[in-house]
Amino acid sequence: KIANKSDNKTRYQIEITPANWSSLMAFGYFKIIKIKANNTNLRVALINESRFKPVNKIKRWLRAAVKTVMSVYGQFPVRGPQVLIIPSSSSGQAVRFGAVSQGGGHGIRFYVNPTRPAEDFLNDWIAPHELSHLFLPELDQEGTWFSEGVATYYQNILRARVGQLSKQQAWQEIYDGFLRGMQGMSAKNLRQATLDMHRDHSYMQIGRAHV
Repeated sequence: KIANKSDNKTRYQIEITPANWSSLMAFGYFKIIKIKANNTNLRVALINESRFKPVNKIKRWLRAAVKTVMSVYGQFPVRGPQVLIIPSSSSGQAVRFGAVSQGGGHGIRFYVNPTRPAEDFLNDWIAPHELSHLFLPELDQEGTWFSEGVATYYQNILRARVGQLSKQQAWQEIYDGFLRGMQGMSAKNLRQATLDMHRDHSYMQIGRAHV
């Protein structure tokens, strides 16, 4: 967060968080947009700004995701998170990947295909999933199964609450996810699968099998 401005310089203050929480830093001059919620502002930095013109579909997508997550408590779970949007045209999906880092402050990064239409962004499940991680503090490696389970549950339930999915679709997504998760992890117990999650990139399998 910005601590103060003086002498045409901007100074930043890093939040105090546990030393083992992961963090990510990006340096440069970025286009910054703000997404307002009733109790917070998301600061959104666009990497390679020219690829996101116009930015309205990015704003609509993130506002919709924030509204979805706020339906749990009526407010956003943390104050002033930093969002980093990174262009990636290698995927046919609007949003290819997302991740949360809470060391030094709450941050979320998304890899997106800026050429995809606005409808694809509004139908995205990754943003509600990643923002739902902010309901919990960052857990150590052996506890990430719980964090992934909570986010996987909410990505479906909350989208049904705001009308993006029907009740039947939401429960079907959860049920189908259970099946895929169990099939993908049949040879491992919970502890071992969790420890191998980052190496195997099996985030969805962990969340679906143990939600």
